[in-house]
Order: sequence, then structure tokens, then C-alpha cells
Amino acid sequence: MIRRIKNAWFKTDKNVTGKGKSGAQAAKAQAKIDKRLLEAYQRIRHNVRNGLAVVTVRRDACGGCFNRIPPQRQMEIRQGKKIIICEYCGRILVADPEEQQ
Repeated sequence: MIRRIKNAWFKTDKNVTGKGKSGAQAAKAQAKIDKRLLEAYQRIRHNVRNGLAVVTVRRDACGGCFNRIPPQRQMEIRQGKKIIICEYCGRILVADPEEQQ
């Protein structure tokens, strides 16, 4: 489930609000995501400066605020069993696909 949500977020990160030509694509993606999670995503996206609600963990740090993520949290993020939030900036953390290969 987490992978499906992560893929939907990455594919529609710029289009989740439904603006522009790809409003139909955004509506399809929104239908696949749980309402509670979608509301949390939109709240996070509006509260951060650059509009990125989902960021990767690169070089042991959050991709949004660049604060260090503890090793235990990094392992939980890589497992992808639940949604992990950065304790400093509140963004949703996902594993870097380049590091997993």
C-alpha cells in the first residue's frame, strides 16, 4: 500500500491540486489514495516553503530540511510498511530509489 501511495505522489506531485491540463489525472490519483492521507498530504504541501510534501532521504538527511535522520528511522523508511514523517519539518519521508539499487 505504501508503495502505491508513494508512486501516486511522485507521479502527481505537481498536479494533486487539480489545476492545469492534467486535472483528470489528478482526480484519478486522488481516487486511489485514502482521503485521510490525501488531506494530510495537502496540508503539509501548503505549510512548507517550496511545496514539496514528499521528500527522499539522501545521505542520511531529510531532503526538505536537511536534518539528520536516525538510523532506526531510515530502516523503517526503507521497509515502507508505514508512512514516516520528518520530526523537524513535518514532510513525508520516502527512501531514495537510487540508493536502493
